[in-house]
Amino acid sequence: MVVYLIPFLFAYMDDFHSAQCASEMQYYEPYKHWFPRNQARLLVLWDALGIPHSEDKQVFGVELVVIGFLVDSRRMCITIPDEPLRRWTAKSKHGIRRTLREWQALAGYSNWVFNVFLLLKPALCNVYAKMEGKDRADTLIFVNEAVRNDLTSLADRVESNDGIFLIKSVDFHPDDANLLIFCEASTHGDGRGGMGFYLPALGLGFQAALPEGIDPSLKIFFYEALCVCAALHHAATLLPKGARLTIYTDSSNMVSIFNSLKALLAYNGILKSAVDVLLAHDIDLRVLHVAGKLNSVADAISRWRNDIALALVPGLAIHPFTPPRDALGAAQL
Repeated sequence: MVVYLIPFLFAYMDDFHSAQCASEMQYYEPYKHWFPRNQARLLVLWDALGIPHSEDKQVFGVELVVIGFLVDSRRMCITIPDEPLRRWTAKSKHGIRRTLREWQALAGYSNWVFNVFLLLKPALCNVYAKMEGKDRADTLIFVNEAVRNDLTSLADRVESNDGIFLIKSVDFHPDDANLLIFCEASTHGDGRGGMGFYLPALGLGFQAALPEGIDPSLKIFFYEALCVCAALHHAATLLPKGARLTIYTDSSNMVSIFNSLKALLAYNGILKSAVDVLLAHDIDLRVLHVAGKLNSVADAISRWRNDIALALVPGLAIHPFTPPRDALGAAQL
């Protein structure tokens, strides 16, 4: 019995990869070349089994593309090339049209990108909107400015971001966050409605009227999402880079939107605004559900019942806030 001893060998379809110390090399006679020991042993195994292979595909190094991902073994991080996205960002005075098949290929590649850059998922919202209702592969679809802007931003983020660091924890217990915030929005209260968020550790509350010029077809969910986004923007002014933030809301829809990073087009501006803050400040965010009865302070602030909020938290300081303008997006009339 022959044993080839190839540890840490991984396979995806017909793509094999492994990790090896740079000092552990082995000479492979047919190619007259030194290879990492595991790689050389794999080639010997393939020879014994009669599996064909070619020298040009036997690559190795400290940086290597593995099933589309760029793996950097020195910095211990994974990223992805941005070239396929750049092809969609060109402009033409006559407009550019691409087939539905090409749009689907773009969506497929972008979803592959999201394996590394999960926070960038909102960049695909306009792409899916353009494909909606079309089923013929040769149908030509215009690449509009909204799509081009989203893909330009996506490519820029991919190019400038470090990707996933393998030694960094991306999950945490809610109680281990550097800051906790409770959010609420209301469409009633002195006839004007409002939004409010509460920072219990700092004894601070913030409130704002519901913004004008919002599409009336949107429901309370839009204001709740906007409030969460505003709370995140404010937290970024208080927290150091790399901090952990937990935001509580009594809306399960908000938990779903911010944890999946998927929403209807009208909400996508809110998600993109939130993602910009998360990336710029390297904040780890968890949006979690809290029962309404445990969210009473934020609820009172959102309804302009500051007297109730002060009764619940004596000495609470309540300040106004302005919702981030870039979050309003398509919701404005």
